[in-house]
Amino acid sequence: MKNTRLKKIESFLKEKETSTVQELCEVFNVSVNTIRRDIAELTEKGTVNKFYGGVSYNKTKYSTYENRSTQNKSIKDRISELAAKNIKEDEIIYIDSGTTTANILTHLDSNIRLTVITNSLDIITHASKMPNVELYIIGYKYRSISRSFIGTLDNNKVLNFNINKAFMSVSGISISEGLTNSDYSETEIKHSICNIANEIFVLADSTKINKSALLTYCDLEGIDAIFTDKNSDTNFNNFCEKHNIKILICD
Repeated sequence: MKNTRLKKIESFLKEKETSTVQELCEVFNVSVNTIRRDIAELTEKGTVNKFYGGVSYNKTKYSTYENRSTQNKSIKDRISELAAKNIKEDEIIYIDSGTTTANILTHLDSNIRLTVITNSLDIITHASKMPNVELYIIGYKYRSISRSFIGTLDNNKVLNFNINKAFMSVSGISISEGLTNSDYSETEIKHSICNIANEIFVLADSTKINKSALLTYCDLEGIDAIFTDKNSDTNFNNFCEKHNIKILICD
């Protein structure tokens, strides 16, 4: 019965795109607690995205993290290599979860001295093998669809970090919506990091430029550089030039 209801909720949201918790309770004749459990399960699966008071269908969902990581794989690796050239010894850096940011550390000297803060399982795995890296992990709940940890028991502790550079991933980036992401829990962490980092660097292949997802976590004019694979349109480039945002193109 539960599996049938979950499939019906998926179909309902796919057609309607967004809904409130209250509407779902009425449509499926179940309690608020039941709907919240269903939403949590569908969010973990990656089918839907939560927002305050409701839920939306995840149009950009891929079946697995592994499938997403194969999209533009060589381009993503070249972007991460270019970004890695901007990391200096003894810096305190944040590396976001994502299929483009995942390989940044592989392009560094394995003996470099760094402080790395992250919520990415891939970054944690690689950093743990680097003897001179001091590693701090954000998040207490693992989200398999993004291989990331979400949730902060005390957001004030996150805000106490002194971060030199933040290397961020996006679902989309645009002039009007800024840096966007599809998951509410991940967006909370991204927003907190961007509020405290001295410099914000975005890693995004060209398919994500002039696109937007459900939630904004930082205005475009708030960042310092974009690492990508090709120039965007004139309006986007002019906006970046006006706000001193560097657009760095990988080979």
